[in-house]
Amino acid sequence: MAVELKPLVLLAIPTYNGEQFLAAAIASAVAQTYTNYQILIADDHSQDRTLEIAQVWAARYPQITVISHQRLGLGGNWNFCVEYGRSRACKYLKFLCQDDLLLPHCLTEMVKVAELGGEHLGMVFSPRELIGEVPPSLAWLRDIHRYWHDLQTHQPGLDLLSDRAWLEPPDNKFGEPSNVLIPMAVFGQIGLFDQDFQQYCDLEMWLRICTRFEVIYLDQTLSSFRIHPQQTSQTNQQADLVWAEIYLVWGKILHDPIYAPLPTRLKTKLWWHFLSQAMAEYRRIFWYGHWHRLGKLNALARSLLLNS
Repeated sequence: MAVELKPLVLLAIPTYNGEQFLAAAIASAVAQTYTNYQILIADDHSQDRTLEIAQVWAARYPQITVISHQRLGLGGNWNFCVEYGRSRACKYLKFLCQDDLLLPHCLTEMVKVAELGGEHLGMVFSPRELIGEVPPSLAWLRDIHRYWHDLQTHQPGLDLLSDRAWLEPPDNKFGEPSNVLIPMAVFGQIGLFDQDFQQYCDLEMWLRICTRFEVIYLDQTLSSFRIHPQQTSQTNQQADLVWAEIYLVWGKILHDPIYAPLPTRLKTKLWWHFLSQAMAEYRRIFWYGHWHRLGKLNALARSLLLNS
């Protein structure tokens, strides 16, 4: 009787000052029904009890490795996890953010469809439930996949970028790293996460994947996204760090060679969207005195005009 070989998966938990919810995240990681996976807890030089909590779990579960390194920042820590997975010859990377949870069958279901996806697969994403008190201002986070107009089970990523909903809010209609599975080979072709982004580091990667690969939407709720005041997205919102960054993502798409496969018609559509939205935001920039962001957008606009 042949033995079924399951591909090796790295379940990476990048963490920084995550003591409040880390134990729950790890508990959901070790409860996976999938068997061939390793857990990496990558501590970004936390200043609370994060490392202590991680080490307690690692002492109980041999599949857990804990590495604490110098401060790399959000994107840097994600890239650390990618490189670790490469060094262990893992076929797939599955993130679990320190605040979130995975359902026990998450890896099993995601790997199953990924294995059927073929060599052109760039990522698998699925719905997630929200846990915690959701303020009215974040109600749009529920069922974000519904904002796509023509989401298929398996389709070229360029089809999603051709969807008329692509540039409509919300900007990220895929979701967070905790509800995405990525073949490790993808990073060898399109590079690592862009550390210049604070809020949209994940979205920019999803868009980059879409330009060159196929995407699978698995219509099962397999993870939980926790809403709480201390999470990165909310602190970024409170510090007013989010609203301008999407322009920088759009700017990268328009001028960076990594987005060369994006058809001219879509770049033209994005160019006019960028201009109309940026003109509307200039008033806000002036009103709130965000001169450093004004400078960035001016420089970006000049660069785009010179390269258009």
